[in-house]
Amino acid sequence: MKKCPHCHEETFGSHQLFGLDYWGVDECPNCRQLVRNDGLRQFLVLPAILGLLAVGMLLFSIVPDVFQPFAFLIALILIALPVILLAKPVKVEQEVSLPAFSADPENDKVITVSGWNEVELRQILEGFIAENSSGWPPYKVDLHEEYKNRFRLSFPEDIHPSLFAFLVNYAMYPIEFETKQRRIIVAGRATLNEAFDGIPEEFLGQKAILYVPENDEEHDVVYLQTETGMNFANSLGENDWRQVDEARLPFELRGWQ
Repeated sequence: MKKCPHCHEETFGSHQLFGLDYWGVDECPNCRQLVRNDGLRQFLVLPAILGLLAVGMLLFSIVPDVFQPFAFLIALILIALPVILLAKPVKVEQEVSLPAFSADPENDKVITVSGWNEVELRQILEGFIAENSSGWPPYKVDLHEEYKNRFRLSFPEDIHPSLFAFLVNYAMYPIEFETKQRRIIVAGRATLNEAFDGIPEEFLGQKAILYVPENDEEHDVVYLQTETGMNFANSLGENDWRQVDEARLPFELRGWQ
């Protein structure tokens, strides 16, 4: 019950679970994705509280001398316990607002990945597609082995640039595997067009690389560098590129342009 439905990390302690509500939204402390309480479980909280209070009153009537000094504390525990035990964070489904996009079967989008083996990478792609199938234009991901644990992902039916950026991040931080003790390198290449929302018009038509910035602690951002050296960042879920001063380009990707 403590696991985030997005990143599957146990980030929800008793305090967060107590404050979880179906009618409001909260952020996962780890991945910052939006969650709310499961509606059915919240509906069951009141009957559970009433049932536990009835049991408490029965015990108090049988042995009042034992429970009387702690009556108020016991009542608080009996009220809070069902709220915490029944709470379960679930995803907040958000409507995806996408910039205009026309699929190009001749697109040059490609993602290079190293650090995963083929079985792991296929499992990562399956998880990504399962999580990101509805609400997006149709797409397909082809996997090509280049050298040992280095692979290339291509998109024969094209892929929306926002989802393309998301996949760059997901391949670096998949929910299927731990990335500790591994050196994962992920880089995307694409020609910029109008669907890269927020990129100034003068950069459209340029080739760019997309990557997770060096010393990343947010885990929800992708950087983009144009062939003329301008740098942009995109926080996942915003679908809007903003200019940044520092490239924070990983050592392995320097000189790619």
